[in-house]
Amino acid sequence: MSTYEPRLAPLFSQLIASREAACQAQSDSYDAQHPGRETREQLQEARRRLADQRFGRCETCQAPISLRRLITLPATPYCAECQTRNELQQPLAVRRLTLHLKKGNIP
Repeated sequence: MSTYEPRLAPLFSQLIASREAACQAQSDSYDAQHPGRETREQLQEARRRLADQRFGRCETCQAPISLRRLITLPATPYCAECQTRNELQQPLAVRRLTLHLKKGNIP
């Protein structure tokens, strides 16, 4: 099994809940210093997709999102291909800033 199946909903619900708890335990300054981590809003939206049975499908192309990606990033609404496409459509300055932030460098 390499894609999400509805029978896995309880496991992903627990995973999302644990990520939400971790977000609540961290301050907003932690979120600013660690870009790329899920925000509370993204996790809440993932919970809604789970309840609406839209979880595990890409919001753009409707293709299944791999289990590996969902386990790593349970709040992701996109498959890896669409996420890459979205990032490449960002202006170059935004991509550079994001890369610096991910590396911990603030230009």
